[in-house]
Amino acid sequence: MQYFLMAFKRYFDFKSRSSRKEYWLFALVNFSFVFLLVLLASVLLNSRMHDVAVIPWILLVLYALAIIVPSLSLAIRRLHDTGRSWPYIFINLIPFIGGIWFIVLMAINSDKGKNKYGISPKEPNFGTPSPTNLVVLSAIWIIFVLLTPVSHYLMYAIYSLVLPVVILISGILFYKNNDTKIPGILLAIAAIILLIADTRLFFNISSAYGSGIVITKVLLKWLMSVSVLAVAISWIMKKNIYHTLVIFSIIVALNLYVMFTFIGKHFMAVGGVTIFFQALLATSLFPAKKQK
Repeated sequence: MQYFLMAFKRYFDFKSRSSRKEYWLFALVNFSFVFLLVLLASVLLNSRMHDVAVIPWILLVLYALAIIVPSLSLAIRRLHDTGRSWPYIFINLIPFIGGIWFIVLMAINSDKGKNKYGISPKEPNFGTPSPTNLVVLSAIWIIFVLLTPVSHYLMYAIYSLVLPVVILISGILFYKNNDTKIPGILLAIAAIILLIADTRLFFNISSAYGSGIVITKVLLKWLMSVSVLAVAISWIMKKNIYHTLVIFSIIVALNLYVMFTFIGKHFMAVGGVTIFFQALLATSLFPAKKQK
């Protein structure tokens, strides 16, 4: 989340550089907000409150207007980071290949050291994520789960609360000690519980349903649990933390894409909002504090 807010802090900065990490974490949070607003509009439109369904669309338009300048300035700084000037932004206007070319440019590694736009913005691999981000996010997540209509089903409640409760505890532990080992053990336990539940669900679904979309969605849930376990192991071993978080973020993005594409056809709205919280979690878990 800090990289999303950083884009607004550097609102009119069109001269310096921004790292690949800064750009793509901003893009992930930005997509999550858009997804949540579209999801909310879809839910309201299909409910008894369809009269107010226009409100999320109004908010979406206002958000789009507010995000234009920081998105543009960030993209230009990312181009600067690869040694390219701002006119490269216009390759998006080239039919068919322009958008793909631009994505490739955004994914290119930074120029090493200093170029004509300034020093490299790449940051060292800090130790622990922001405890405030984790505590606030997990608390909101827990409240949402408890307020959902299906929360009175015990197994659903346990499954839905495992990850946010562990993240809440980890955030509290990070306030007291900038060490990832104990939070990593707790996260590994949570990931194993989710893996067992997801594996059982996958075999039940695959044997009961022939729908490839449903099986794909369940498989992505299983892969997300695997990626959470990978993050937990990296916390325990204190190695490859950044790489495992990138993998987790990619799988979250895939889940968001599948949920966004097929919402209203195969999935419950509550599942979409859960994926939204996981997307915010993906950005909040990136290291922000040095280890002692």
